Amino acid sequence: MVSLRKNMRVIPNVSHENYEIWEYQHENNKGTIIDKTSNGWYRVKWDNEHTNTYPLDFLIPIETNINNKSEITPILFLPGMRVCLNPESPYYKNIKNVTKSEIGYLLSYLINEEDALFNLINNIDFTVLVKFDNFSKNYHIKIYDLLPVDAPKVDVKHYYLNNGAIYYLIDKTMDELDEAVIIKRINIKDVKIYNDLYREKITEKFNKLLNNFK
Repeated sequence: MVSLRKNMRVIPNVSHENYEIWEYQHENNKGTIIDKTSNGWYRVKWDNEHTNTYPLDFLIPIETNINNKSEITPILFLPGMRVCLNPESPYYKNIKNVTKSEIGYLLSYLINEEDALFNLINNIDFTVLVKFDNFSKNYHIKIYDLLPVDAPKVDVKHYYLNNGAIYYLIDKTMDELDEAVIIKRINIKDVKIYNDLYREKITEKFNKLLNNFK
């Protein structure tokens, strides 16, 4: 479980049982952790200036992309990263109504690595593939509609089959692939694994490009 700390930025968990009860307080805004109370809840000041205390499972920590000069700086989104819907996106409610969840894992850039890094550094919007919690299908979504979540990353495996299909799997979600490969006897053509080693290499490349950009 991710721990919260003072000054961490958070958004409300739309899946929480009290989301609608407290919606008049946060109004889908981002907020900042002020402190932790004696009963284990966290005091949050929302961007609409409302302040109250909430349990840990109501708050989703996010990484910020604003520096001290209030200028937007690039954020590196990576396969296997925990992501959530950006409450400031104009499509926030529409996407949430479809996925029934606002948090998931980024599975793929859907474009080649070099183009993805170029777009991220230059703050150019592009489409990625996300597996939302409790949603059976993978979802194509724009980067601007997402925020990175401060949580552990997972390994993502891309299985390329001889029939042209691609399966994006995380952890032990193998049932769909088992059906395609074992039952239908379709062979695997290639496998790409996006793990910590891959993310370290991409991060190094991203930082070099970012320094050159500056």
